[in-house]
Amino acid sequence: MLLLVACLHVLGEIQLVMNGAPISIDKVFENVTAPRKQRSITVVRRKMTDPKVLQQCRNLGKEVFSEMGPDSEDGLFEFLKSKCKDWQSALSNYKSLADTGNYPGQAEITDGLSLIKALLAADESAKFIDRFMENKEPLLDLSDEFHDIDHFYRQQRPTWEKLRKAADRFGLNRMELERDQNAATALARMKDILTAPSPYKIVHEAEGLISTVEAINTGIVTKRRDEALARITNYTRRSSRKSKRPTAMRNCGASAWFRSNHCAVLCSGRRALPISGRPCRRPNVLWTPPW
Repeated sequence: MLLLVACLHVLGEIQLVMNGAPISIDKVFENVTAPRKQRSITVVRRKMTDPKVLQQCRNLGKEVFSEMGPDSEDGLFEFLKSKCKDWQSALSNYKSLADTGNYPGQAEITDGLSLIKALLAADESAKFIDRFMENKEPLLDLSDEFHDIDHFYRQQRPTWEKLRKAADRFGLNRMELERDQNAATALARMKDILTAPSPYKIVHEAEGLISTVEAINTGIVTKRRDEALARITNYTRRSSRKSKRPTAMRNCGASAWFRSNHCAVLCSGRRALPISGRPCRRPNVLWTPPW
């Protein structure tokens, strides 16, 4: 009897249910061979999917996953479930980046994961296929979105990160750059790409935009640096001239103490006193001694 039940179960003709839940094929043996558990097992004739619906599901699976599944119900069930799990794994990885707000696709990823979770909750082939067919339009939308998102995170992500870093760098000099029409246009387009809900079709523009703004920014920086160096040079020359002025005091015979302490001299009509025993060469300067 047990052998017959096992054969029918393997062929998919019947289903074994215990405590209201179907028993998976890998746990059938341990349950049917345990005397205490045998009383809780119910044999139920398995619900089979209509062949027409099964073929429709195969066709839908091909549209969604670009690959035709097996023609048997169990084979198609395992095929579609495996594909959904692959998408679930990929979207879960992308979600961690999208949730930072620095990468696109957050809403699409969240909705896609919710849809896949609902499909995988059906643990019977008939229920899964029915649910798969009921969500035909959402699945087709998710298929388009998944391919864009998957391509972005696997192929376009380096370009996206380069664009983000360039936008931050150019932002430090935005006021100067926006005075140039070409730079202003390129900066505006960069902002459009970075803020677009679905930028996947326009990310390829990033390299050209970065090159345009980079060239203009380099020109502005070079010009400002040259102007700054010219000012420094002029200032250095003026400072050098001023440092030579105290030599005029030496020509008057002023003492070292006088020169170092900058004592005042007053212009007067009287003759100046001689300093250091030498006649003063400026007779109209009156020196006021420090004492």
